[in-house]
Amino acid sequence: MKSTKLILPLILVSSFLFSCSNVSPQQTISQDGIKYELAEDKASYAIAGYEDSLEGKVSLPGKVNGATVKSLKSQAFKANSKITSVICPDSIETIEEGAFYDCASLSEIDLGKGVKDIADVVFYKDPLLKHISMPSSIESIGVFNFNGCASLEYNIKDNAYYLGNSSNPFSLLWSIDTKASEVEIPSQCAVIAPDAFNNVRNSVLKKVLLPSSLKGMGLRTFYNSFYLEECNLPKEAPLKTIPEAAFFSCCSLKAIQIPNKVEAIETEAFYNCKSLTSLVLPDSLLSLGVSSFRKCEGLTEITLGKNLTSLGDNAFMDCISLEKLTLPSSLKEIGKQAFLSCSSLNQLVIPESVTSIADYAFAGCTNLSLFFKASSLPSGVSSLYKPSSMMAYFYSEGKPTSEGSYWHYQNNIPTAW
Repeated sequence: MKSTKLILPLILVSSFLFSCSNVSPQQTISQDGIKYELAEDKASYAIAGYEDSLEGKVSLPGKVNGATVKSLKSQAFKANSKITSVICPDSIETIEEGAFYDCASLSEIDLGKGVKDIADVVFYKDPLLKHISMPSSIESIGVFNFNGCASLEYNIKDNAYYLGNSSNPFSLLWSIDTKASEVEIPSQCAVIAPDAFNNVRNSVLKKVLLPSSLKGMGLRTFYNSFYLEECNLPKEAPLKTIPEAAFFSCCSLKAIQIPNKVEAIETEAFYNCKSLTSLVLPDSLLSLGVSSFRKCEGLTEITLGKNLTSLGDNAFMDCISLEKLTLPSSLKEIGKQAFLSCSSLNQLVIPESVTSIADYAFAGCTNLSLFFKASSLPSGVSSLYKPSSMMAYFYSEGKPTSEGSYWHYQNNIPTAW
């Protein structure tokens, strides 16, 4: 009987502990003047707002209610006129749009060691903000982040303005103002902010050496840098995206290499880079954005990566000198007017993987012959909208017995039967 009496309480205690361990975290929490919301992963929290009582020096916790705090939500501390300094835990990875917008008394922020992504206007209109500790973990930063931060102090090297931390003063290149013809960015730099080279558009800057540590570039990084001839992007750099308008109208740019981990080249990234003659894209690349190489009038040859899946609208529009291009067997989509007016392109093999060819993709390609690896048009293509002079052939390994336009390989060259 004694043993039975002992076993029953143990079963009850075990059941209680099990049920407690499976209790779902609270959706919202308010603690020490800070409001938290359960994140989408249902396992961590995001700082969502504050109470009127929050003031002075604020140290944000790495955990609340036993769960990790990973982000600051949009406008989390917007218009708080009482906080003077903020210390973020190392667990914070993302800071959303306007998180510290218009904090009139804020003078110092330590972002911790784990922040990766900073959205737009996070520190906008913080007039007393003097010090920001920017970690080396940073991978991206949005636009207009320090507009209205008249008191902000930067680390200055060779007329370039950086934000960093005690161990790395060069984590983020914010802007540069130089009269030099060549610039080398320090090896510790992780990210270049949007419009960083805005002040050198009309200078004599011809060459930029970027570090192998580079993880991110902001929008319009070299926008309208008319005299820039060479930009060295190391192959081993962990950069994953060439952002929108990064090299827009860099008319003198003659040479650039794309790092081996780049997965996307975004809208108008190389628009009107008319001095580029050839380019090799890495196998890591998955997509080319809208007008990504539009009006690259001097481009004669480009090698596309083996894993590319989509060509955006107008991707190579007005590349009037483009002669040599091989589409990879991974390609699925060819966007609207993707090759419009590529008048020097004389042959193009369309792999069987292609399921979509948008309207006027080859309009104005007056010297082009299309060689489809398939025996008919892809199911998602109703019409090619091709010029009357352009021929389209379909693959047939043996000599066809039926009427139509067919082709095969002869000495590895597409040849019509």
